[in-house]
Amino acid sequence: MNLERALRRPPHERNHHEIDYLLSVSRRLKCLSGCSDDDLRLLWRYVVYRKYEAKERLFEKGDPSDSFMIVFQG
Repeated sequence: MNLERALRRPPHERNHHEIDYLLSVSRRLKCLSGCSDDDLRLLWRYVVYRKYEAKERLFEKGDPSDSFMIVFQG
């Protein structure tokens, strides 16, 4: 399974194999270490994949926060 491939699929179309793969990836992320497996499975049902260009700003100081990002590379 490939991380980018699993994340590119729209969240509502992800199958159990993809969710299980994403769950195994999330177990390695310190920021999600306190979450239960059930919470992580639910999270991956809503996560949207976005790819940004090098040096593209993700947010500016003072922007309202209505989401959070997990940066896998860069």
